[in-house]
This record gives sequence, structure tokens and C-alpha cells, in this order.
Amino acid sequence: MIGLSTTLYSDAIPWTSEEDRASAADSIAVGRIESYQDDGAHRYYEISIIKWIKNPQPDRTIIMRSVTPEALNPHFPFAVFQKKDLGLFYLRIIDGKWQSTNYSHQIWASELSDTIYNMKRLVGNNNPDSSVTMERVCKEGYVNAVKNRTGEIACVKPQTLQKLRERGWAEPLGNVVFEKPSLNEKESDGQESYRKEIAILSISPQNITLSEPKKQTPKTKCNAEVVCFTPE
Repeated sequence: MIGLSTTLYSDAIPWTSEEDRASAADSIAVGRIESYQDDGAHRYYEISIIKWIKNPQPDRTIIMRSVTPEALNPHFPFAVFQKKDLGLFYLRIIDGKWQSTNYSHQIWASELSDTIYNMKRLVGNNNPDSSVTMERVCKEGYVNAVKNRTGEIACVKPQTLQKLRERGWAEPLGNVVFEKPSLNEKESDGQESYRKEIAILSISPQNITLSEPKKQTPKTKCNAEVVCFTPE
């Protein structure tokens, strides 16, 4: 059962272009569908937040309200999710407040993927000089892997990824980048001014073919920045 009394509510609405949805979103988050319920007219999705990307919020769970699959109109493209689907959710504030669980906010857009995205150099609109990275630097021969429930990132060997996926891990692919505001020419009073560039979300999934596992001698020595997994 979905705990409606302890979560935030969201409504799904169609999205337009990448520029529109990224710039219009008040918040952007990566999340996973934990469960859903139908009441005949609507489907309610329970979404656990893995990582807030833009305008982070303290909430770790939200509820998205959408139409049921039976009521879908091909000319009005609501998103339909299944349990365990991973999505990139664009959220808009309806009442202008992020202060209580009594308000609702909408899902502005979403994208599904079998793998979580590799988010590099994320720059939020609130602080254009700051950046957030979800990529951990790995030593040669290791790649990033993300634990879906917690967002934890570790460095693993490529041949270990399949086993990790079976345990609820996913390999991050693609990039998500918010552009920084650019500096305009000086105003007539000599003051510098900034104009906000459209925050374009750039996602470029890659196709990666993993090689067959090779027999290797287990290694346990890793530096402080690396989490090691020994192939079984």
C-alpha cells in the first residue's frame, strides 16, 4: 500500500521540448517507481528519490498521480510506469511553496531507462558557480556502478556489472549537464549583469558491450577513492 498521508503528491503532465522541460522545472530528481495503485480513473505511483539534481528537497518519497493505462489518449502523452522503472522526473511547484506535505506538485516530464544516468558536472540555477558530480574517479580497469536505492557509487570491474545488476545495481550511462549563466556586457551604470542561459538537459545514452569474464586473481588492495568488488 502507498502511504499517501506521509508523502508528497504529483500529477503527470505531457512534456514538450528538452529546453522547455529543463528550464521550466522547479526541481529535477532521479527516482524509482516502488509501487502503484489504480482507482479506476487515476494511477498513483510511489516514487523513491535517489538523487535530487536541481533544487534539492528534503523529501525522499513522492506520489505521482497519472491516468490509468486504459484511459491513455495517444494525443495526450501521459507517462505510464511499471514497478521498478527508473525515471528522471521534472517537477514544478504548484502553490509556490516547498514547506509542507499538504501541497501538490506536478511531474513535468520523465524519461525511463534500464540504467541510471551518469551525471557529470551538474550546475544548478540557484548557484551557477557550484557543481555537483555523481561520477567517482576510478583507477584504470574499473567503471562506475550505482546502487539504485541509495544512489551510492562504487568502482567495479566491467565483468562484475551483470552480477551487480542482479543485486539491484545499475551502470550509469550518458550525461546530464545544466548550462551556466553567461556574463552580459556591462550596464550603463558600469555594473556587470548576468543572463540566465536555458538549462538544457543533455542525455546521450551509450551502448556498451561487456566482454566475457576472465579468470583473475582476487585483489583486495584499493586506494581510499575506490570500492573494490572481487568477481565471484
